[in-house]
Amino acid sequence: MRKIVGLLVVGLVFALGSADSLRLRAQGGAQSASEVKKVTPNYELASRWTSSKVTNKMIFTSAIAPNWFESGDRFWYAFATAKGQRWMVVDTLKRQKAPLFDPAYMAAQLTSIVRVPFDSAHLPLLDMKLIKKDTALKFELAVPKDTKIPGLVEKAE
Repeated sequence: MRKIVGLLVVGLVFALGSADSLRLRAQGGAQSASEVKKVTPNYELASRWTSSKVTNKMIFTSAIAPNWFESGDRFWYAFATAKGQRWMVVDTLKRQKAPLFDPAYMAAQLTSIVRVPFDSAHLPLLDMKLIKKDTALKFELAVPKDTKIPGLVEKAE
């Protein structure tokens, strides 16, 4: 009984609200064409929402490329988010996903070796590959051209 009364009250409130909105529309529609405010397009605002600008700020990774381990039951992939780039390893047999490595630890280790500060969210790692039967990770590190790396013998040009 209470449900029916509640529905009737909600229906009555909706009907009264609809009648009021119809009355307001009828009154507003009586304005002449000279009283209607002309809307000018805002092209500068619209230019902020072009596909190239929205895609670069809101969509970071639209596809991933799996890099399979030699065993064939696990793979790793890289992807970008609003918080930076991440690397994940997926175990297909266990149906588990975990980070491939700790980016904060990696940034700290790279900073101590190269003496260039690295942000864990934006590590400049290139050409990552698993080597030594999937026990080591090989990659190239992008550093500024004038960086002097301790212990690195530079080739004569």
